[in-house]
Amino acid sequence: MEKSDSAKIIKMHPLSIASICDHYTRVNSGGSRLKKNDPVVGLLFGTQNGLNVDIIDASDAIYEVSEKGEVILDMKSNFPDPDDPEDKSNKCDLIIAPFEYMDYELLGWYIVTGEKEPPAWCLDLHQLVKQTNEAPLFVMMNSSPEPDSKQLPMSVYETETHTGVEQETVESFVNLAFTLETSETERI
Repeated sequence: MEKSDSAKIIKMHPLSIASICDHYTRVNSGGSRLKKNDPVVGLLFGTQNGLNVDIIDASDAIYEVSEKGEVILDMKSNFPDPDDPEDKSNKCDLIIAPFEYMDYELLGWYIVTGEKEPPAWCLDLHQLVKQTNEAPLFVMMNSSPEPDSKQLPMSVYETETHTGVEQETVESFVNLAFTLETSETERI
């Protein structure tokens, strides 16, 4: 996995991490309609001002899992309908609505997996999220970190497009640096 030389400054807030962990715990403990081994997938929300990105919150996505273990997002339930902008019944609009005063938006999506690298199907899912956000972030949390690790078991990715040997375009995930950030209200 490549490291990006992106100038983005990404700040991950504790609520987003807690929400991702909560979603994983609900699925893994059997408190969800998903099976314990199903992928845990959700949406990331926060603010973006130029290259400064604050991932403030996360919420589980509405999806099904195929027999092969691939995620099938319910686009209508999760994302705004470009053909019907007045319909605000989708998950993104419902989460963003109370925070419109602070330019809250969908920033991307996440998975929780025991794998060290993003599974191959993640690029397909990323393309679907791109229909709503032209440059989504992708956060992957490792559910099986090394016991002695002192690092947060998370990675933040964006995609880069490269030209292949036969002039075809190839998109791949590149790792971005991020920091943990807490505001005064989050510390209270």
